[in-house]
Amino acid sequence: MTKNKNLINNHSFNFRLKGTASILIGIYMLLGATLIKAVLTGFITDNSPLGFLSIENIEVFIGLIIVFIFFFSLLAIFFGSRRTARKLGYNVWNKLSKKSCWLLLSLFFLVYLIGHLLLENGYFNYIVPAFLICYGFLLSALNYNKYTGLYVLTIGSLLLGIFSLFIPAYWQYSLISLGLAHIAFGTLVKN
Repeated sequence: MTKNKNLINNHSFNFRLKGTASILIGIYMLLGATLIKAVLTGFITDNSPLGFLSIENIEVFIGLIIVFIFFFSLLAIFFGSRRTARKLGYNVWNKLSKKSCWLLLSLFFLVYLIGHLLLENGYFNYIVPAFLICYGFLLSALNYNKYTGLYVLTIGSLLLGIFSLFIPAYWQYSLISLGLAHIAFGTLVKN
C-alpha cells in the first residue's frame, strides 16, 4: 500500500490501445453491431415488441448503445493503462495523459455529432461509413508512439469505411470486421 502512495510522475502518455483493452473494445464492437442490427430488425418486424416503439425511441435506444460502447471502451483503456502504470510505479494522471483524455473525449463527441447530423438529415447509409472513416482518423491521431500495427488498424478502418460507403447493405459486416481486427490487434500486441 505504501508503494502506491509514492508514485513517480512520468512524462509519457498512459492511455494507449494495448492488448487486453483492444480485445475488449473489439468484443464491445461485435456486441454493439449485433445489438443494433437486432434492434433495427425488431423495429421493422411486426412480431417484435420493438415494432411498437416510435422512431425517436429507437434512435435514443441506439444512441444509448453507442454511448455505452464508448464508455466501456474508455474504461477498458483506462484500467489497462492504470495497471501498467502502477506496475512501473508511475502516476496514471499526468499532463500528457489528461491532454490525450480530453482529446479523445472531444473527438468522440465530434464523431457522435457527425453521426447525429447525418441521421437528422436522413443520410442513413452514410452513418457507419462516416463513423469508420472518422474512427480511422481518430486512431491515427492518438497513435503517439507511431506503432505500425496501429497504423494497419487505421488503414483497415478507413478501407472498411470506404467499402461500406459503396455497399451500404454490409454496414454490420464492416463493424464486425473492425471488431475482429481489434481482437486480432490486441492478441498480437499482447503476445
